[in-house]
Amino acid sequence: MTLNGDFVLIPAKALVNFVTNPKKMLKIVNNNGTYNLPLNVLKLDDLAAKLNVTVDELIIKASISKADDATAAAVNAAASAVGGTVASTIVDFSITGLGKEDNKVAVDFGSNYISRVLPMSKAVNPGQATAVLFDPTTKKLSFVPALFSDKEAVIKRNGSSIYAVIETSKTFGDIKGHWAQNYITLLANKLVVDGVTDTTFEPERNITRAEFAALVVRSLGLNTNVSNATYAQFKDVASDQWYASVVGAAANAKLIDGYEDGTFKPNATINREELAAMVVRALNYAGAKPAVTSEEQAQLLAKFKDSNSIVWAKEEVATAIKAGIVDGMTDDTLGARSTATRAQSATMLKRLLTTANFIN
Repeated sequence: MTLNGDFVLIPAKALVNFVTNPKKMLKIVNNNGTYNLPLNVLKLDDLAAKLNVTVDELIIKASISKADDATAAAVNAAASAVGGTVASTIVDFSITGLGKEDNKVAVDFGSNYISRVLPMSKAVNPGQATAVLFDPTTKKLSFVPALFSDKEAVIKRNGSSIYAVIETSKTFGDIKGHWAQNYITLLANKLVVDGVTDTTFEPERNITRAEFAALVVRSLGLNTNVSNATYAQFKDVASDQWYASVVGAAANAKLIDGYEDGTFKPNATINREELAAMVVRALNYAGAKPAVTSEEQAQLLAKFKDSNSIVWAKEEVATAIKAGIVDGMTDDTLGARSTATRAQSATMLKRLLTTANFIN
Protein backbone atom coordinates (compact mmCIF):
# COMPACT_ATOMS: atom_id res chain seq x y z
CA MET A 1 0.00 0.00 0.00
CA THR A 2 1.71 3.16 -1.27
CA LEU A 3 0.54 6.42 0.30
CA ASN A 4 0.59 9.92 -1.12
CA GLY A 5 0.14 11.39 2.36
CA ASP A 6 1.26 10.62 5.90
CA PHE A 7 -1.42 8.14 6.99
CA VAL A 8 -4.03 5.65 5.89
CA LEU A 9 -7.37 4.68 7.48
CA ILE A 10 -8.19 0.99 7.12
CA PRO A 11 -11.60 -0.47 8.09
CA ALA A 12 -10.89 -3.31 10.50
CA LYS A 13 -13.60 -5.43 8.87
CA ALA A 14 -11.43 -5.55 5.73
CA LEU A 15 -8.70 -7.30 7.73
CA VAL A 16 -10.79 -9.85 9.65
CA ASN A 17 -10.11 -12.71 7.24
CA PHE A 18 -6.33 -12.16 7.38
CA VAL A 19 -5.47 -11.57 11.05
CA THR A 20 -5.36 -15.29 11.91
CA ASN A 21 -2.75 -16.01 9.23
CA PRO A 22 0.81 -15.45 10.47
CA LYS A 23 2.05 -15.21 6.88
CA LYS A 24 -0.10 -12.21 5.94
CA MET A 25 1.69 -8.87 6.10
CA LEU A 26 0.60 -5.37 5.17
CA LYS A 27 3.40 -3.25 3.75
CA ILE A 28 2.67 0.47 3.99
CA VAL A 29 5.02 2.83 2.14
CA ASN A 30 5.38 6.56 1.68
CA ASN A 31 8.24 9.02 1.17
CA ASN A 32 9.03 9.03 4.89
CA GLY A 33 9.52 5.28 5.37
CA THR A 34 7.95 1.84 5.35
CA TYR A 35 5.83 -0.09 7.88
CA ASN A 36 5.90 -3.90 7.68
CA LEU A 37 2.86 -4.96 9.68
CA PRO A 38 2.16 -8.67 10.29
CA LEU A 39 -1.62 -8.73 10.43
CA ASN A 40 -1.76 -11.44 13.10
CA VAL A 41 -0.47 -8.93 15.70
CA LEU A 42 -3.71 -6.95 15.39
CA LYS A 43 -6.05 -8.17 18.12
CA LEU A 44 -9.13 -6.59 16.56
CA ASP A 45 -11.66 -7.85 19.11
CA ASP A 46 -9.57 -6.56 22.03
CA LEU A 47 -8.94 -3.24 20.31
CA ALA A 48 -12.64 -2.76 19.53
CA ALA A 49 -13.57 -3.60 23.13
CA LYS A 50 -11.18 -0.93 24.44
CA LEU A 51 -12.93 1.63 22.25
CA ASN A 52 -16.42 0.31 23.01
CA VAL A 53 -17.20 -0.33 19.34
CA THR A 54 -17.70 -3.42 17.17
CA VAL A 55 -15.00 -4.66 14.84
CA ASP A 56 -17.18 -3.50 11.94
CA GLU A 57 -17.01 0.03 13.37
CA LEU A 58 -13.28 -0.06 14.19
CA ILE A 59 -10.77 1.84 12.04
CA ILE A 60 -7.03 1.15 12.00
CA LYS A 61 -4.91 4.25 11.41
CA ALA A 62 -1.34 3.70 10.20
CA SER A 63 0.82 6.82 10.17
CA ILE A 64 4.34 7.42 8.85
CA SER A 65 4.88 11.14 9.33
CA LYS A 66 7.97 13.31 9.26
CA ALA A 67 8.64 15.09 12.54
CA ASP A 68 7.70 18.75 12.73
CA ASP A 69 10.39 21.42 13.02
CA ALA A 70 10.17 21.70 16.82
CA THR A 71 10.50 17.94 17.30
CA ALA A 72 13.36 17.74 14.78
CA ALA A 73 15.21 20.48 16.66
CA ALA A 74 14.69 18.63 19.94
CA VAL A 75 16.00 15.39 18.44
CA ASN A 76 19.08 17.13 17.06
CA ALA A 77 19.71 18.71 20.47
CA ALA A 78 19.32 15.33 22.19
CA ALA A 79 21.76 13.74 19.71
CA SER A 80 24.28 16.51 20.35
CA ALA A 81 23.91 15.97 24.12
CA VAL A 82 25.14 12.36 23.75
CA GLY A 83 27.94 13.35 21.37
CA GLY A 84 26.13 12.34 18.18
CA THR A 85 24.70 13.70 14.95
CA VAL A 86 21.46 12.77 13.20
CA ALA A 87 21.95 10.73 10.00
CA SER A 88 18.37 10.09 8.93
CA THR A 89 14.92 11.50 8.49
CA ILE A 90 13.15 11.85 11.85
CA VAL A 91 9.88 9.95 11.55
CA ASP A 92 6.89 9.19 13.78
CA PHE A 93 5.65 5.65 13.10
CA SER A 94 2.33 4.87 14.77
CA ILE A 95 -0.56 2.40 14.57
CA THR A 96 -3.76 3.32 16.41
CA GLY A 97 -7.32 2.10 16.64
CA LEU A 98 -10.05 4.67 16.11
CA GLY A 99 -13.55 4.47 17.56
CA LYS A 100 -16.42 6.93 17.78
CA GLU A 101 -16.16 10.62 18.67
CA ASP A 102 -12.41 10.81 18.07
CA ASN A 103 -11.67 8.08 20.62
CA LYS A 104 -8.38 6.35 19.90
CA VAL A 105 -6.01 3.87 21.49
CA ALA A 106 -2.50 2.74 20.55
CA VAL A 107 -2.25 -0.78 19.17
CA ASP A 108 -0.53 -3.09 21.67
CA PHE A 109 1.94 -5.35 19.85
CA GLY A 110 2.82 -7.34 22.97
CA SER A 111 6.32 -8.78 22.52
CA ASN A 112 6.06 -8.76 18.71
CA TYR A 113 8.85 -6.71 17.17
CA ILE A 114 7.46 -4.84 14.16
CA SER A 115 9.82 -3.72 11.38
CA ARG A 116 9.96 -0.21 10.00
CA VAL A 117 12.32 0.98 7.28
CA LEU A 118 13.78 4.42 7.90
CA PRO A 119 15.60 6.22 5.03
CA MET A 120 19.00 7.70 5.88
CA SER A 121 20.79 10.65 4.37
CA LYS A 122 23.92 8.56 3.79
CA ALA A 123 25.41 5.11 4.33
CA VAL A 124 26.71 4.64 7.89
CA ASN A 125 29.15 2.44 9.77
CA PRO A 126 26.95 0.03 11.80
CA GLY A 127 29.54 0.10 14.57
CA GLN A 128 29.13 3.84 15.06
CA ALA A 129 25.44 4.26 14.22
CA THR A 130 22.35 3.40 16.18
CA ALA A 131 18.63 3.76 15.75
CA VAL A 132 17.05 5.72 18.56
CA LEU A 133 13.65 6.44 20.03
CA PHE A 134 12.89 10.03 21.01
CA ASP A 135 10.84 10.58 24.16
CA PRO A 136 8.94 13.90 23.80
CA THR A 137 8.47 14.09 27.58
CA THR A 138 12.08 13.66 28.71
CA LYS A 139 13.58 15.00 25.44
CA LYS A 140 16.05 12.08 25.52
CA LEU A 141 17.10 9.36 23.08
CA SER A 142 17.33 5.64 23.75
CA PHE A 143 18.51 2.62 21.78
CA VAL A 144 16.18 0.58 19.60
CA PRO A 145 17.16 -2.60 17.71
CA ALA A 146 18.04 -1.96 14.06
CA LEU A 147 19.95 -3.41 11.12
CA PHE A 148 21.75 -1.14 8.65
CA SER A 149 22.27 -1.53 4.90
CA ASP A 150 23.14 1.08 2.28
CA LYS A 151 20.99 4.10 3.13
CA GLU A 152 18.32 2.32 5.14
CA ALA A 153 17.79 1.27 8.73
CA VAL A 154 15.37 -1.55 9.50
CA ILE A 155 14.11 -0.69 12.99
CA LYS A 156 12.55 -3.42 15.15
CA ARG A 157 10.35 -2.51 18.08
CA ASN A 158 7.05 -3.46 19.69
CA GLY A 159 5.71 0.04 20.12
CA SER A 160 4.92 3.26 18.25
CA SER A 161 7.24 6.23 18.58
CA ILE A 162 9.44 8.86 16.93
CA TYR A 163 12.59 7.28 15.47
CA ALA A 164 15.86 8.47 13.99
CA VAL A 165 19.40 7.24 13.33
CA ILE A 166 22.38 8.93 14.96
CA GLU A 167 26.13 8.50 14.61
CA THR A 168 28.51 8.69 17.56
CA SER A 169 32.16 7.94 18.22
CA LYS A 170 32.63 6.96 21.85
CA THR A 171 35.51 5.32 23.67
CA PHE A 172 37.02 5.15 27.15
CA GLY A 173 40.66 5.49 28.10
CA ASP A 174 40.63 2.57 30.53
CA ILE A 175 39.46 -0.06 28.01
CA LYS A 176 42.35 0.31 25.56
CA GLY A 177 43.80 -3.18 25.04
CA HIS A 178 41.11 -4.79 27.21
CA TRP A 179 39.73 -8.11 25.89
CA ALA A 180 36.21 -6.60 25.78
CA GLN A 181 37.22 -3.27 24.21
CA ASN A 182 35.35 -3.81 20.93
CA TYR A 183 32.17 -4.98 22.67
CA ILE A 184 32.17 -2.04 25.08
CA THR A 185 32.86 0.52 22.35
CA LEU A 186 30.12 -0.88 20.14
CA LEU A 187 27.49 -0.83 22.90
CA ALA A 188 28.55 2.64 24.04
CA ASN A 189 27.92 3.88 20.50
CA LYS A 190 24.55 2.09 20.60
CA LEU A 191 23.67 3.98 23.84
CA VAL A 192 23.25 0.62 25.60
CA VAL A 193 26.14 0.99 28.08
CA ASP A 194 27.38 4.13 29.79
CA GLY A 195 30.75 5.04 31.18
CA VAL A 196 31.31 5.61 34.88
CA THR A 197 32.59 9.01 33.72
CA ASP A 198 32.90 10.48 30.23
CA THR A 199 36.37 8.96 29.89
CA THR A 200 36.30 5.81 32.06
CA PHE A 201 34.29 2.60 31.93
CA GLU A 202 35.84 0.54 34.76
CA PRO A 203 35.44 -2.79 32.91
CA GLU A 204 36.46 -4.98 35.88
CA ARG A 205 34.08 -3.39 38.35
CA ASN A 206 31.23 -5.59 39.58
CA ILE A 207 27.70 -4.88 38.38
CA THR A 208 24.50 -4.95 40.45
CA ARG A 209 21.24 -6.73 39.70
CA ALA A 210 19.46 -3.42 39.06
CA GLU A 211 22.23 -2.14 36.80
CA PHE A 212 22.14 -5.26 34.64
CA ALA A 213 18.33 -5.25 34.52
CA ALA A 214 18.56 -1.69 33.18
CA LEU A 215 21.00 -2.78 30.47
CA VAL A 216 18.77 -5.66 29.34
CA VAL A 217 15.72 -3.39 29.27
CA ARG A 218 17.67 -0.92 27.11
CA SER A 219 18.88 -3.71 24.81
CA LEU A 220 15.31 -4.82 24.11
CA GLY A 221 14.09 -1.25 23.61
CA LEU A 222 11.40 -1.73 26.24
CA ASN A 223 9.00 0.92 27.43
CA THR A 224 9.84 1.88 31.03
CA ASN A 225 6.60 3.77 31.64
CA VAL A 226 5.13 0.94 33.70
CA SER A 227 2.58 1.02 36.49
CA ASN A 228 3.76 1.24 40.10
CA ALA A 229 2.26 -2.18 40.78
CA THR A 230 4.80 -3.83 38.46
CA TYR A 231 7.80 -2.97 40.63
CA ALA A 232 5.87 -2.67 43.89
CA GLN A 233 5.75 -6.49 43.97
CA PHE A 234 9.31 -6.22 45.32
CA LYS A 235 9.28 -4.78 48.81
CA ASP A 236 12.82 -3.40 48.47
CA VAL A 237 12.19 -1.44 45.23
CA ALA A 238 10.98 2.03 46.18
CA SER A 239 9.37 4.36 43.66
CA ASP A 240 11.96 7.09 44.27
CA GLN A 241 14.92 4.90 43.27
CA TRP A 242 16.52 5.33 39.82
CA TYR A 243 15.97 1.66 39.02
CA ALA A 244 12.24 1.44 39.88
CA SER A 245 11.01 1.87 36.30
CA VAL A 246 13.57 -0.49 34.74
CA VAL A 247 12.92 -3.16 37.36
CA GLY A 248 9.22 -2.74 36.62
CA ALA A 249 9.79 -3.07 32.87
CA ALA A 250 11.99 -6.14 33.38
CA ALA A 251 9.41 -7.76 35.65
CA ASN A 252 6.61 -6.95 33.20
CA ALA A 253 8.56 -8.69 30.41
CA LYS A 254 9.30 -11.65 32.73
CA LEU A 255 13.05 -11.06 32.54
CA ILE A 256 13.58 -11.12 36.31
CA ASP A 257 12.39 -12.92 39.40
CA GLY A 258 12.51 -11.88 43.01
CA TYR A 259 13.49 -13.92 46.02
CA GLU A 260 11.18 -15.98 48.19
CA ASP A 261 11.07 -13.22 50.80
CA GLY A 262 9.54 -10.79 48.26
CA THR A 263 12.73 -8.83 47.61
CA PHE A 264 14.65 -8.16 44.40
CA LYS A 265 17.95 -7.12 46.03
CA PRO A 266 18.64 -4.44 43.42
CA ASN A 267 21.98 -3.37 44.89
CA ALA A 268 23.39 -6.89 45.29
CA THR A 269 26.13 -7.81 42.85
CA ILE A 270 24.94 -10.16 40.13
CA ASN A 271 26.68 -13.48 39.48
CA ARG A 272 27.26 -15.19 36.15
CA GLU A 273 24.41 -17.68 36.71
CA GLU A 274 21.91 -14.85 37.23
CA LEU A 275 23.40 -12.97 34.28
CA ALA A 276 22.93 -15.97 31.97
CA ALA A 277 19.35 -16.50 33.15
CA MET A 278 18.37 -12.89 32.49
CA VAL A 279 19.95 -12.90 29.03
CA VAL A 280 18.21 -16.17 28.07
CA ARG A 281 14.86 -14.72 29.18
CA ALA A 282 15.61 -11.70 27.00
CA LEU A 283 16.28 -14.04 24.07
CA ASN A 284 12.94 -15.69 24.75
CA TYR A 285 11.18 -12.31 24.81
CA ALA A 286 12.80 -11.46 21.47
CA GLY A 287 11.69 -14.80 19.99
CA ALA A 288 15.28 -15.99 19.53
CA LYS A 289 15.77 -18.53 22.33
CA PRO A 290 17.16 -21.84 21.05
CA ALA A 291 15.58 -25.08 22.25
CA VAL A 292 17.74 -27.30 24.47
CA THR A 293 16.76 -30.89 25.26
CA SER A 294 17.63 -32.49 28.59
CA GLU A 295 20.26 -34.59 26.81
CA GLU A 296 21.82 -31.49 25.23
CA GLN A 297 21.78 -29.73 28.58
CA ALA A 298 23.76 -32.57 30.16
CA GLN A 299 26.25 -32.57 27.29
CA LEU A 300 26.72 -28.81 27.27
CA LEU A 301 27.40 -28.67 31.01
CA ALA A 302 29.48 -31.85 31.23
CA LYS A 303 32.62 -30.23 29.82
CA PHE A 304 32.79 -27.87 32.82
CA LYS A 305 34.07 -29.50 36.00
CA ASP A 306 32.35 -26.91 38.20
CA SER A 307 28.89 -27.14 36.57
CA ASN A 308 27.56 -28.69 39.80
CA SER A 309 27.99 -25.24 41.37
CA ILE A 310 24.99 -23.98 39.34
CA VAL A 311 22.27 -23.60 41.97
CA TRP A 312 19.02 -23.19 40.04
CA ALA A 313 19.61 -22.13 36.41
CA LYS A 314 21.09 -25.20 34.72
CA GLU A 315 18.66 -25.00 31.80
CA GLU A 316 19.30 -21.27 31.31
CA VAL A 317 23.09 -21.61 31.52
CA ALA A 318 23.04 -24.52 29.04
CA THR A 319 20.85 -22.48 26.68
CA ALA A 320 23.22 -19.51 26.96
CA ILE A 321 26.15 -21.77 26.12
CA LYS A 322 24.32 -23.20 23.08
CA ALA A 323 23.41 -19.70 21.88
CA GLY A 324 27.07 -18.66 22.11
CA ILE A 325 26.33 -16.07 24.78
CA VAL A 326 28.23 -17.64 27.69
CA ASP A 327 31.82 -18.91 27.57
CA GLY A 328 33.66 -20.66 30.34
CA MET A 329 36.05 -18.70 32.53
CA THR A 330 38.54 -21.31 31.32
CA ASP A 331 38.18 -24.29 28.98
CA ASP A 332 36.73 -26.42 31.77
CA THR A 333 35.34 -23.98 34.35
CA LEU A 334 32.16 -21.88 34.21
CA GLY A 335 32.43 -19.78 37.35
CA ALA A 336 28.63 -19.68 37.61
CA ARG A 337 28.69 -18.28 41.14
CA SER A 338 31.41 -15.72 40.44
CA THR A 339 30.36 -12.09 40.52
CA ALA A 340 30.01 -10.64 37.05
CA THR A 341 31.93 -7.62 35.79
CA ARG A 342 30.86 -4.71 33.61
CA ALA A 343 33.01 -6.11 30.79
CA GLN A 344 31.36 -9.55 31.00
CA SER A 345 27.94 -7.89 31.02
CA ALA A 346 28.72 -5.89 27.88
CA THR A 347 29.98 -9.03 26.16
CA MET A 348 26.82 -11.01 26.92
CA LEU A 349 24.61 -8.11 25.82
CA LYS A 350 26.45 -7.79 22.51
CA ARG A 351 26.01 -11.50 21.88
CA LEU A 352 22.34 -11.26 22.89
CA LEU A 353 21.74 -8.48 20.38
CA THR A 354 23.59 -10.32 17.61
CA THR A 355 21.77 -13.62 18.28
CA ALA A 356 18.39 -11.85 18.26
CA ASN A 357 19.35 -10.15 14.96
CA PHE A 358 18.89 -6.78 16.65
CA ILE A 359 22.23 -5.32 15.48
CA ASN A 360 24.55 -5.92 12.50
